[in-house]
Amino acid sequence: GTWSPDGRQIALTSDRYMGFHLLIVDRDGQVLERLTTEPGNGEPAWSPDGTKLAFVSERSGAVNIWVMDRDGENAYQLSESPKEDWMPAWSPDGSTIAFTSLQTGTWEINLVDSDGGNLRQVTHSETGMDNWGPVWSPDGNRIAFARSVSESWEVFTMSVAGGDVSRLTDRPGTDFEPVWSPDGNTI
Repeated sequence: GTWSPDGRQIALTSDRYMGFHLLIVDRDGQVLERLTTEPGNGEPAWSPDGTKLAFVSERSGAVNIWVMDRDGENAYQLSESPKEDWMPAWSPDGSTIAFTSLQTGTWEINLVDSDGGNLRQVTHSETGMDNWGPVWSPDGNRIAFARSVSESWEVFTMSVAGGDVSRLTDRPGTDFEPVWSPDGNTI
């Protein structure tokens, strides 16, 4: 689950209603609202202003990125991959959503405007080098992510345009799921 920007509610994925659905719960886990009526939804991500949620859904026949109002209304599809799209992450200003896509046959980081336009791929890796889990810097200028390298996962950052790629970790094993410090100076 993920906390709302005001810290009062949690959006989460639950299978308590026969299939995976999105719920809003309070701090005590009390269900306040069920946002989806059909199964196959997950990975909710709040918009910075708390009015919308990006999420993944199979409602179009494949796992794609969708956005809906905080009350579950006005859902619209952002990505249309016949394969899979996962891990939506809002930019700090709410204008763009980063996500992981299998569209090319390799997991790549894509960006799309939050209104559904301007879809673009920002990582371009060699076959077998997957990119996963985009996380925006607090100032919105960089994205941290994990990349598979020589049978391990390492943490990288890049500019929002996809250039200026920097490798932050280099060791055996798995370094995954980076998190930016609130001031954006460290990961």
